[in-house]
Amino acid sequence: MQKMIYLCPVDWRWIKQRPQFLAEELSKYFEIHAVYPYQNNRKGLQKKSDSPVSVAPCFSIPTFGGKLSALNSVNRGLRRQQVSREIREVQPDCIWVTMPWQLDWLPEGNECPIIYDCMDDYAAISMVQSERENLIRQEREIIRRAKVVFVSSENLRRVLRERHHLPEERLVLLRNGYNANWTRLEEEPAVHEGNLKIGYFGTIGRWFDFPMLWDSLAENDEVEYHLYGPMERGIQVPVHDRIVYHGVVEHDELQHAANDMDALMMPFVINDIVCSVDPIKLYEYIYLNKNILCIHYPEIQRFEPFVMFYESRDDFFRRIRDLRRSNLMKYTQEQADEFLARNSWQQRAAQAYDVIRTQIPTEDGK
Repeated sequence: MQKMIYLCPVDWRWIKQRPQFLAEELSKYFEIHAVYPYQNNRKGLQKKSDSPVSVAPCFSIPTFGGKLSALNSVNRGLRRQQVSREIREVQPDCIWVTMPWQLDWLPEGNECPIIYDCMDDYAAISMVQSERENLIRQEREIIRRAKVVFVSSENLRRVLRERHHLPEERLVLLRNGYNANWTRLEEEPAVHEGNLKIGYFGTIGRWFDFPMLWDSLAENDEVEYHLYGPMERGIQVPVHDRIVYHGVVEHDELQHAANDMDALMMPFVINDIVCSVDPIKLYEYIYLNKNILCIHYPEIQRFEPFVMFYESRDDFFRRIRDLRRSNLMKYTQEQADEFLARNSWQQRAAQAYDVIRTQIPTEDGK
């Protein structure tokens, strides 16, 4: 079995996302050694759990939210040393990279084949012009050096092609998926006679449309929102008796939390970041067998059979009123199962492996 060093972008115990799911599924094809940036503040992380992946923390000196930015170059050097040591010890056949700035983690003269998995439009995420320009430079260089470049959405593929003047075949679409290892609960969904309970699972960041939720509570006094997940630094959940923040929930417990909800939602503000997102939560929401409220944008039009899209604030209010009157499911279990069978992380990892083996020969030359 070939060996792969997998550079994870987040602490391994951060809310489970594409990096952890793909690494675990790719371990069926590679001996995976994941290197992750150890989060010095351990708040908001999930409990330690068993994994088929060998994981190694990459330590850094705290910069206290960037206040000690002079330490950034020191931390880059520390991470390069740690990754270099991992490369020497593992002797990998390839290196999976997940962020443009991880280029700085690799030792000079690295000749090990690189696979770049681009999950987001990082230049759009950055709010500082100088950082944005540096990210674009790093992005261009890592794409140039990579044997394979995966992108998580069609819009992201379009953005990168136009930004870096790339041929279409240079970027391989590898969408997100859902965790097919879940076992369906036998317990019956909760039945509520009071308020309509709408849940959200995932990171709570600057893209979250809190003003719309706040206004909807004034418009309808029979709805309440339940939020589960970590918060980005600087983000605060508004204080309201019908907005309940539960904190981080273990991924295996999502089903139990969802079972107590009447519907699930993805209330995002449309911007360049969101337009390139193929949301993992929509796949998981479908599995959780609840009606889904979601802002509409072109990338997720294919979810239309399962999602109640809204286009505006007033449209969202109307959807809430409709659910309050009748919460009949938009889709059947059979439709959900058919869709999910084509969109599991196992399927994504198999697709990635098929692409990789055409570009990076195995030991027997195949």
